[in-house]
Amino acid sequence: MGRTTTMTAGAALLAATLTLTACGGDGGKKDDAAPKSTLDAATSSAAPSGADNSAKPPAELVKTALDAFKNAKSVRMRGDFKDDGQAMRLDARVGTDKADGTMQGGFGSGPSTVKIRTTGGKFYMNADTAFWADTLEDKTTGAVLGGKWVLFPSSQAKQFQTFLGLQQFDQEVFTPLRKEFTASGGIRTRREDIGGVPAIGLTGSSGKTTVFVSANGTPQLLRINSTAPVGELPEGTFDFSEYDAPLQIDAPADVVDISKVK
Repeated sequence: MGRTTTMTAGAALLAATLTLTACGGDGGKKDDAAPKSTLDAATSSAAPSGADNSAKPPAELVKTALDAFKNAKSVRMRGDFKDDGQAMRLDARVGTDKADGTMQGGFGSGPSTVKIRTTGGKFYMNADTAFWADTLEDKTTGAVLGGKWVLFPSSQAKQFQTFLGLQQFDQEVFTPLRKEFTASGGIRTRREDIGGVPAIGLTGSSGKTTVFVSANGTPQLLRINSTAPVGELPEGTFDFSEYDAPLQIDAPADVVDISKVK
């Protein structure tokens, strides 16, 4: 198949799967292809202290939590979801204009781990030979790209704009979520611990999406649990933690520009 078609196929597969990266948490490890991104200080979520938020209007809690997410310096995102019936797992650290992580799941003929990174407005992906061979329907090109960091051209990177930073994520995912939680009626609340942090669960007007916000102190988004897609976010459970942890993400070395692969 032609180069334009194969690039589109590769981009569409990942764009449809999700915007961000996936589980394994190897954002702080080294790999043979390039220096990995690192967190200068790994930060566990601690239960926020302060006033009880249960008396605040639900819509206000959601708005405040989503605004805090959008304005954070960095956030760790982890999720379990399905794409075309395939179980997927996500683990990403996302900053204001960069991100790094991995996505695990069934791609093509078998399971794969795909590393994804964005920095400087550029999108990079690293996967094994089988992934590329299946995605591009080209075993020869798959062998060339397998195990290497691959740079997508800007025309293709637009399909991954949600992955470019927290504000992009807010625009692609939280814009429809905000509308649901400003709609009249339908918001219900319940208490639950998320990662050991007391949280208030608020269900939107559709009845399909529940947002969990920290029960004490400044409202902080801890989890989204949805039985239907939320913007570009597929149905599943997504946890958010490690707000404002120092984040260093560098462009990988020895990159292959997919637009120049014949």
